[in-house]
Amino acid sequence: MTTTGAITSIRLASKEDELDAASKLIRDYVGWTTALANVRLTDTRPATDGELRDPVGYYAAPNGRTILATVDGSAAGFATVSYRDKTPVMTRCYVTGDHRRAGIATGLVEVAVDETRAIGHRRLVTYVPGSARAAATGILANLGFHPAPRFTNTGLVSLDLERKEVI
Repeated sequence: MTTTGAITSIRLASKEDELDAASKLIRDYVGWTTALANVRLTDTRPATDGELRDPVGYYAAPNGRTILATVDGSAAGFATVSYRDKTPVMTRCYVTGDHRRAGIATGLVEVAVDETRAIGHRRLVTYVPGSARAAATGILANLGFHPAPRFTNTGLVSLDLERKEVI
């Protein structure tokens, strides 16, 4: 549980220890969601071989970004951005159970938006599977995401990074 006074850091993973921590979290998360998808308990996008073999390398610049959240020095969550047909996609966003409901997911999405904007992109999209839609919809809507045109009922949402109200 995140406690008052805990020191939280959310930033682009770049140091070796940050990349190692992000890699472990990504592997744990991807393995877990893939297992659930295999028994049809979730509709989360299954992992690719490259993502499991080298999660941080899979999302490394220039092909993507890995963002790490830590609380008191321990890994607490991550977000990843990759590209689909030159469009940046926030592919994964996850916060460990003991750190949920502390604003970390919001912080991860905000850093993903900032990183995407900083490298000159005008749009960021993400897919929110049905199993996570209830929890994620409010966070994403508060940050300016909206259902992507033509994909309203699919869970695909997008954010126009040029909108003035987006911080």
